[in-house]
Amino acid sequence: MTVDHAAPFRPYSLMLADGRELYVDHPDFVSESKNEELVPGFDMSGGVEIIDLMLVVSLRYGPKLALKSQ
Repeated sequence: MTVDHAAPFRPYSLMLADGRELYVDHPDFVSESKNEELVPGFDMSGGVEIIDLMLVVSLRYGPKLALKSQ
């Protein structure tokens, strides 16, 4: 993944196969592993989620999508 190295950085979302959207609004909140199969994503609370890139179905630029009402 090279979107986190773009200059200037543009916020984007990783859209996952299970329907989740992981919003990346700063390049410090995501990095890539050496094998480029897993991506650690960081959040403002200090949490980390490891994402398997095989589960990313699309990359979306722009603001975070609004939550769907249930």
